[in-house]
Amino acid sequence: MIEINHRKYSVPKVLTAGFIFVILIGMLLLKLPIATRDGLETSWMTALFTSTSATCVTGLLLVDTATHWTWFGSW
Repeated sequence: MIEINHRKYSVPKVLTAGFIFVILIGMLLLKLPIATRDGLETSWMTALFTSTSATCVTGLLLVDTATHWTWFGSW
């Protein structure tokens, strides 16, 4: 058990919450205009899928990294 703010949480709950947090932050960063090349737009589902794939190290992609993402988006 891990204690956070005087509440006890199990390790799997903390790990799951951490993964969800990292995925959501990654999705928000991929939606920024600086993350895509000029003239391209990223849907929320593409950003979510790409962020989840990167966090879980699966390597699956919906768009071509070299042509869709800028340096910021592919980093």
